[in-house]
Amino acid sequence: MRKILPAALLVILGCHEAPAPTAEEAFSVNGKPIHPACIYELQGLLADRDPVIAAVDVEGCARSNRHLQGKATRNADGWMYEHPELTRKGFFCYWWLGVTPQGTHAVLTANNGGGSGVFYTVLFLSLQERPYFHDGFSERRWMLSCLGEVVLGDRTRDRADLEAGELVVRPPTGEPRRITVPVF
Repeated sequence: MRKILPAALLVILGCHEAPAPTAEEAFSVNGKPIHPACIYELQGLLADRDPVIAAVDVEGCARSNRHLQGKATRNADGWMYEHPELTRKGFFCYWWLGVTPQGTHAVLTANNGGGSGVFYTVLFLSLQERPYFHDGFSERRWMLSCLGEVVLGDRTRDRADLEAGELVVRPPTGEPRRITVPVF
């Protein structure tokens, strides 16, 4: 009797697409998830006091003196960041929505500065390893850069999803908004 089970398994396995990467696989550096302080910096939340930041050294950001008093915790599918001075006794959260085929990451953020508002924004980010020159030696560092944003507003009930290179914002009622993710 011929064995057809292995061939059948190959046919079945060959008919499925590879699973989408998880945040832990696609939005991490050296096996560690991107620290929420890095994304907090990119939102320009302190633009009234500091210049808006366009890029962050991922490994150096969380270790910097600026973020030593901060606390990062896993929160459902994302990360929460609290810092007594920076978040003004509020919180900052992010959830990774996915990555486009061109490598642009979409991240949903929520910011509460200690008041009653919770402001939601989707950031488009680039995560790249770049060369760095230090004391005569070439090294590498991971840079997270902000490529753009879509502001969703205070306490929005809209849902944001990344689908085939588009950000789809679905309100509780009505038609969804489709926003093409910029390609750089």
